[in-house]
Amino acid sequence: MNVREWRRITTGPPRSPELAVALARASAEGNRLERTAGRRLGDLQALLATVVALKQESPGLGYAAEPYDAHLDDYEPGETAAGLAPLLEELRISLVKILEAVGEQAAAPGEVVRRHFPVEAQERLPPGGPEYRL
Repeated sequence: MNVREWRRITTGPPRSPELAVALARASAEGNRLERTAGRRLGDLQALLATVVALKQESPGLGYAAEPYDAHLDDYEPGETAAGLAPLLEELRISLVKILEAVGEQAAAPGEVVRRHFPVEAQERLPPGGPEYRL
């Protein structure tokens, strides 16, 4: 860890040590559950509910104005939800257009699964993805 990052972490908004420990424990348990071969959906759902509840305690992390900023700061230091709002709105508009276009061309549910795709045609596909339309 570099000095700038260490300073950011140690001089940023005060964080609740109890909440930080609880989140670390829940994350470690999640990692353990994901790696187990016999992972059970019920265990993962219960753990996810715990993590969500802990994350909702963000004001305890020193970000009372916008709780998501506490989590955003871990991945994009200095960025805020308000700062991302224009970008997300732009993306929302574009995604709605894409979904509308896809919806107009979408096959009936299950139709793609029942289609026949010749092995020879599949083998001609480039490694990066298909270059022809189904």
